[in-house]
Amino acid sequence: MSKTVEAQNSGYRFMPGVSQYSCGIGALPGFTIERVRFADPVPLQAGFERIAKILRDAGRPLTAFGACELRSPAPFTEEGFKAFNAIYIKTLIEWGIMKDGVNPVARSNVCPKLDPPAEPCFHAFCYTVPASRAPESFVVAGSGESVEGKANYRDHIVSPGDTSPAGMLAKAKWVLNGRFLEEEFHGEMMGKPFTGRSLMGYDNTKQTFNTVWVSDMQTSIFTSEGKGENGNKVITLEGKANCPATGRKDIPMKTVFRVISPDKHVFEMFNDGARTMEITYTRK
Repeated sequence: MSKTVEAQNSGYRFMPGVSQYSCGIGALPGFTIERVRFADPVPLQAGFERIAKILRDAGRPLTAFGACELRSPAPFTEEGFKAFNAIYIKTLIEWGIMKDGVNPVARSNVCPKLDPPAEPCFHAFCYTVPASRAPESFVVAGSGESVEGKANYRDHIVSPGDTSPAGMLAKAKWVLNGRFLEEEFHGEMMGKPFTGRSLMGYDNTKQTFNTVWVSDMQTSIFTSEGKGENGNKVITLEGKANCPATGRKDIPMKTVFRVISPDKHVFEMFNDGARTMEITYTRK
């Protein structure tokens, strides 16, 4: 099991990763994680300045900064990635967050195909706030499809350029040493392009399956928990979510994963008892 370390004066613990980012953070007892999404991407330096002001206004120390979501114009070259991280890490050191080469901040970095930014920018970030009896909250870093700790990323990418079912399966399995399954969905919803991402794992302590779901149709994060049946060929998870269209909050939600055959899986999502989404996976 991956160890966690408490980040000093932060309100969270983290799973150590690499110098650029940690594997993820979890709020300590008595704290919860808040997510702030900028209306438009904010360039790196200006983003750090805005984050510092938001933390000050919230009465939180800079060390409460725990995770961020970045947007970049295109994939970095090896040298470009090193130069970017030198600037990014410098701020974390100045803020007293990163010490002795250990970085507790979780991070993801996406290069949008549509309307990419002109330079690396902040899309959103997370920080901790005191909260009594708050439910557990966490953030998982976006893990690249490459083996960490090597001389470069280019030569160690999992199934590079392979978009076949076998290639995508290999990429999906490569998250936190196989402990979690990460999936990304692309399609249309209500006539508009739609992208969603899920992370699913099994909690050995609670003996339950857990998922996290996010999409570009909403700003809230949907988490769910449940059990498997029939040898885990059917996994049903339940939780509550908010509706961005109606403003309703804490709507009962349910997701069901069904293994129809070794070559066919079905994912269903139910909103307040009504099925709102179905995705069928077929091996070709």
